[in-house]
Amino acid sequence: MRSLYDICYLATYLWALDRKAEAMEIVSDIAKNVPEPPPYNGGFNYNIWCPAALSHALLVHLQKPATKLSKFSLETILRDVGISRTNKDYPQSKLDTANKLVNDPPILKPRKLDHERFASSLSFMLVFSILGNGGVTFFEPYAKQAEENIPPLLDKLGAMLKLVQ
Repeated sequence: MRSLYDICYLATYLWALDRKAEAMEIVSDIAKNVPEPPPYNGGFNYNIWCPAALSHALLVHLQKPATKLSKFSLETILRDVGISRTNKDYPQSKLDTANKLVNDPPILKPRKLDHERFASSLSFMLVFSILGNGGVTFFEPYAKQAEENIPPLLDKLGAMLKLVQ
Protein backbone atom coordinates (compact mmCIF):
# COMPACT_ATOMS: atom_id res chain seq x y z
CA MET A 1 0.00 0.00 0.00
CA ARG A 2 2.80 2.33 -0.92
CA SER A 3 0.31 4.81 -2.37
CA LEU A 4 -1.52 5.20 0.96
CA TYR A 5 1.75 6.08 2.65
CA ASP A 6 2.47 8.54 -0.15
CA ILE A 7 -0.91 10.19 0.43
CA CYS A 8 -0.23 10.42 4.16
CA TYR A 9 3.20 11.92 3.43
CA LEU A 10 1.64 14.43 1.03
CA ALA A 11 -0.62 15.65 3.84
CA THR A 12 2.41 15.88 6.12
CA TYR A 13 4.32 17.88 3.48
CA LEU A 14 1.42 20.29 3.16
CA TRP A 15 1.32 20.69 6.94
CA ALA A 16 5.07 21.40 6.97
CA LEU A 17 4.54 24.05 4.28
CA ASP A 18 1.84 25.78 6.39
CA ARG A 19 -0.94 24.53 4.13
CA LYS A 20 -3.04 23.05 6.92
CA ALA A 21 -6.40 23.34 5.15
CA GLU A 22 -5.18 21.21 2.25
CA ALA A 23 -3.60 18.69 4.62
CA MET A 24 -6.91 18.50 6.50
CA GLU A 25 -8.81 17.75 3.30
CA ILE A 26 -6.58 14.79 2.55
CA VAL A 27 -6.59 13.24 6.02
CA SER A 28 -10.32 13.85 6.42
CA ASP A 29 -10.97 11.95 3.19
CA ILE A 30 -8.82 9.05 4.39
CA ALA A 31 -10.56 9.02 7.78
CA LYS A 32 -13.97 8.92 6.09
CA ASN A 33 -12.99 6.21 3.59
CA VAL A 34 -10.90 4.02 5.91
CA PRO A 35 -12.65 4.59 9.25
CA GLU A 36 -11.33 1.45 10.93
CA PRO A 37 -8.99 -1.47 10.23
CA PRO A 38 -10.39 -3.28 7.19
CA PRO A 39 -11.17 -6.97 7.75
CA TYR A 40 -8.94 -9.58 6.14
CA ASN A 41 -8.91 -13.38 6.62
CA GLY A 42 -10.50 -13.25 10.08
CA GLY A 43 -8.19 -10.41 11.18
CA PHE A 44 -7.38 -7.00 9.79
CA ASN A 45 -5.49 -5.70 6.78
CA TYR A 46 -2.71 -3.69 8.38
CA ASN A 47 -1.16 -2.94 4.99
CA ILE A 48 -4.07 -0.57 4.52
CA TRP A 49 -4.73 0.34 8.14
CA CYS A 50 -1.22 1.42 9.20
CA PRO A 51 -0.90 4.31 6.71
CA ALA A 52 -4.57 5.17 7.20
CA ALA A 53 -4.03 5.30 10.98
CA LEU A 54 -1.13 7.72 10.49
CA SER A 55 -3.54 9.97 8.60
CA HIS A 56 -6.08 9.65 11.41
CA ALA A 57 -3.35 10.77 13.83
CA LEU A 58 -2.57 13.83 11.72
CA LEU A 59 -6.27 14.67 11.62
CA VAL A 60 -6.48 14.43 15.42
CA HIS A 61 -3.42 16.66 15.79
CA LEU A 62 -4.49 19.34 13.31
CA GLN A 63 -8.23 19.55 14.01
CA LYS A 64 -8.62 22.08 16.82
CA PRO A 65 -11.21 22.33 18.21
CA ALA A 66 -12.09 18.69 17.84
CA THR A 67 -14.87 17.75 15.46
CA LYS A 68 -17.04 14.64 15.37
CA LEU A 69 -14.66 13.13 12.77
CA SER A 70 -11.47 13.90 14.70
CA LYS A 71 -13.01 12.54 17.92
CA PHE A 72 -13.95 9.36 16.03
CA SER A 73 -10.38 9.16 14.65
CA LEU A 74 -8.97 9.51 18.16
CA GLU A 75 -11.20 6.74 19.52
CA THR A 76 -10.33 4.52 16.57
CA ILE A 77 -6.55 4.84 16.86
CA LEU A 78 -6.67 4.44 20.63
CA ARG A 79 -8.40 1.09 20.03
CA ASP A 80 -6.05 -0.13 17.28
CA VAL A 81 -3.42 1.93 15.53
CA GLY A 82 -1.79 -1.11 13.95
CA ILE A 83 1.41 -0.81 15.98
CA SER A 84 2.68 -3.56 18.26
CA ARG A 85 2.01 -2.78 21.89
CA THR A 86 4.32 -5.49 23.17
CA ASN A 87 7.63 -4.92 21.36
CA LYS A 88 9.42 -2.38 23.59
CA ASP A 89 12.25 -1.98 21.09
CA TYR A 90 9.93 -0.69 18.37
CA PRO A 91 8.87 2.68 19.85
CA GLN A 92 12.38 3.32 21.15
CA SER A 93 13.85 2.67 17.71
CA LYS A 94 11.37 5.16 16.20
CA LEU A 95 12.28 7.73 18.87
CA ASP A 96 15.99 7.14 18.23
CA THR A 97 15.43 7.78 14.53
CA ALA A 98 13.49 10.97 15.27
CA ASN A 99 16.19 12.17 17.68
CA LYS A 100 18.84 11.59 15.04
CA LEU A 101 16.86 13.50 12.42
CA VAL A 102 16.33 16.37 14.87
CA ASN A 103 19.99 16.54 15.89
CA ASP A 104 21.65 15.95 12.52
CA PRO A 105 22.73 19.01 10.54
CA PRO A 106 20.22 20.32 7.97
CA ILE A 107 20.09 18.48 4.66
CA LEU A 108 21.00 21.05 2.02
CA LYS A 109 20.22 18.92 -1.02
CA PRO A 110 17.27 16.80 0.07
CA ARG A 111 15.97 13.91 -1.97
CA LYS A 112 12.57 12.26 -1.97
CA LEU A 113 13.82 9.64 0.50
CA ASP A 114 14.85 12.39 2.95
CA HIS A 115 11.37 13.93 2.78
CA GLU A 116 9.78 10.52 3.33
CA ARG A 117 11.99 9.76 6.35
CA PHE A 118 10.99 13.02 8.02
CA ALA A 119 7.30 12.56 7.16
CA SER A 120 7.36 9.01 8.50
CA SER A 121 9.13 10.05 11.67
CA LEU A 122 6.70 12.92 12.22
CA SER A 123 3.76 10.56 11.73
CA PHE A 124 5.04 8.13 14.33
CA MET A 125 5.79 10.92 16.81
CA LEU A 126 2.17 12.07 16.45
CA VAL A 127 0.93 8.53 17.02
CA PHE A 128 3.14 7.94 20.08
CA SER A 129 2.09 11.27 21.56
CA ILE A 130 -1.60 10.57 21.00
CA LEU A 131 -1.40 7.01 22.34
CA GLY A 132 0.75 7.92 25.34
CA ASN A 133 -1.44 10.88 26.29
CA GLY A 134 -4.59 8.89 25.52
CA GLY A 135 -4.03 6.38 28.30
CA VAL A 136 -2.36 3.59 26.33
CA THR A 137 0.02 2.51 29.08
CA PHE A 138 2.58 0.93 26.75
CA PHE A 139 3.15 4.30 25.01
CA GLU A 140 3.05 6.59 28.05
CA PRO A 141 6.87 6.55 28.55
CA TYR A 142 7.37 7.73 24.96
CA ALA A 143 4.76 10.51 24.74
CA LYS A 144 6.79 13.42 26.09
CA GLN A 145 9.84 12.78 23.94
CA ALA A 146 7.61 12.22 20.91
CA GLU A 147 5.85 15.56 21.50
CA GLU A 148 9.19 17.34 21.85
CA ASN A 149 10.36 15.94 18.51
CA ILE A 150 7.34 17.15 16.53
CA PRO A 151 8.18 20.89 16.18
CA PRO A 152 11.83 20.47 15.11
CA LEU A 153 10.97 17.63 12.71
CA LEU A 154 8.20 19.75 11.20
CA ASP A 155 10.50 22.77 10.86
CA LYS A 156 13.29 20.77 9.24
CA LEU A 157 10.88 19.06 6.84
CA GLY A 158 9.36 22.41 5.87
CA ALA A 159 12.83 23.88 5.25
CA MET A 160 13.82 20.90 3.09
CA LEU A 161 10.63 21.10 1.05
CA LYS A 162 11.16 24.81 0.44
CA LEU A 163 14.63 24.06 -0.97
CA VAL A 164 13.11 22.08 -3.84
CA GLN A 165 10.21 24.37 -4.72
